[in-house]
Formats: sequence, C-alpha cells, structure tokens
Amino acid sequence: MNQANQNLLHPSRQVGADLAAWRKVGGGEGLLAALADPQIIVSKLQDANLCGMGGAGFPTWRKWEAAVAAQSKNGDKYVVCNANEDEPGTFKDRVLLANTPHQVIEGVLIATVACRANKAILYVNPHQTESIASITPAIEQWKNSDLFIRIENYLGKPLDLQLVETSGRYIGGEETAVISWLEGGFPFPAASRLSLPKAASTVSRPLSTIPKPSPIFRKSLPKVRNGTNLWVWAMPQAQNSTRSPATY
Repeated sequence: MNQANQNLLHPSRQVGADLAAWRKVGGGEGLLAALADPQIIVSKLQDANLCGMGGAGFPTWRKWEAAVAAQSKNGDKYVVCNANEDEPGTFKDRVLLANTPHQVIEGVLIATVACRANKAILYVNPHQTESIASITPAIEQWKNSDLFIRIENYLGKPLDLQLVETSGRYIGGEETAVISWLEGGFPFPAASRLSLPKAASTVSRPLSTIPKPSPIFRKSLPKVRNGTNLWVWAMPQAQNSTRSPATY
C-alpha cells in the first residue's frame, strides 16, 4: 500500500459518520491550515504534485487555479465531488464514502475555500446505499460545526453543502454529463463544455482525488504522485473471463 493509501485508508481514518471521532485523529486540521492562508492552497497542491486519477494524470492544481480565476455572472461558484462510480467491478468510492466520509467532505471544503465557492455538491450514485447512509448524517454534522461557520465567514456568504444523487447511469460520470444533470438536463456528455451555463464556474473532481488535500495540509502527505499513482481494486472474476480488474 503506497503512502497515499496509507493516509486515506488507515484504520484510524475509518471512523464512519462520527465527526467528533474524525477530529480526534486530526480531522479538520488540514481545513484549518487551508483557511489560515487560502492564497497558497493551489500552489501547495502544485508542490505536492497532486494529479487526477484518470489515465492523463491531469494536475489538480490547474483545475483549481482555473476555478479561482473564473467569473460567475450571478456570483455562484461550484465544487462537485464526482462519486458516480458505475464501472463494473469497482468499489473504491463507496469504500471511502462509507468508511471515511469526513475525509471526503473535508477535501471538498478545502476546495470551496480555494475557489471561494459557495456551492458544494457530493454527486453520489444512488445504488451506493451504504455510502448515502454514511454521507448524509456526515454532511449535517459539518453544517452544525464551528469549522463550517469559519468557512462561511471567510466566504462572506452562506455555503450550500449538499448530496445530489446521480442518474445511476455509467455515462453520467463524465464531467460534462455531471454538470448537465446538475443543471436539470439529461446526463450525457456535451459536445463542448462551454455550452453548459455553470461549467466555467465549476470545479469537478473525482472522489478518489478529493480527499487528498486534507493530509497534504496536515503535512502527513507531502508528495502524492511520482509518475502514475494507481489504485487497483479487483473483484473475483468468472472462470474463463477475459475482463481485467479495474485500475485507477
């Protein structure tokens, strides 16, 4: 297990929906560090070499930097944590959401601080019933916490943190399909991201990336990617099957 996995999936991090237990093991410290100096969040991610978990390994800081610079016509900015996860045989997102939901939420909240976003959405596949059962009370605990008030004070406006169930369709996990669904449309990829009204002011990250800023700002994960950082989850394969395990 590499260093990133040791941080994200260490037994001490798997406290379920109990925010008090999460804070006892250092939860919230990353968010407080980010709030102490929001202007360096993006450069901190760049220094840590945090990249997306897709095949391209796109640098996370570039997406966050674009969202920081983006202008919104109505003043709203969005952070979306994409947990659609509908690929056959994969279960990385549901493990994190069910066992360490506060780590995911804290990563989302660090992104809201960096981008000065006032809308934070956890986009979760409705088939992940254990994930929804864990993340729903976890969200409410954050809303009633002193940390949430600090974020709203920094933003100068209320922060809307919510769970939105996806369509449950595989194609609904593509980035423009996510935004289309959140805008009330059909979850299908758009020909151009620019055709979606909210796209310019939205930063969307896969769930497997979003928890990592928390340990980065706690200084327990100084560098997270050298080359390609892979997550591999394998389901038992049927006899004579030619399908490979999914890799992230």
